[in-house]
Amino acid sequence: MVQCQSLGILPKSDPSLQAVWIISTVHGYLSLANDNRISSLLGEGYSESDVQDYVMAAIFQGLGGVAPT
Repeated sequence: MVQCQSLGILPKSDPSLQAVWIISTVHGYLSLANDNRISSLLGEGYSESDVQDYVMAAIFQGLGGVAPT
């Protein structure tokens, strides 16, 4: 988190709270993926890669940062 802050990817904030945000979001996504529930929620029109990219971008944007490219 601190390195992402120093690179301007994430805003300056408490890195522990940012880590909890990221871990919580990833945990929720992985729970859905491991239970094979992603396609039942989204349909078949999204690849696993598309969903992962969206989730990662949403994490960084939700923290007020810049989505990695």
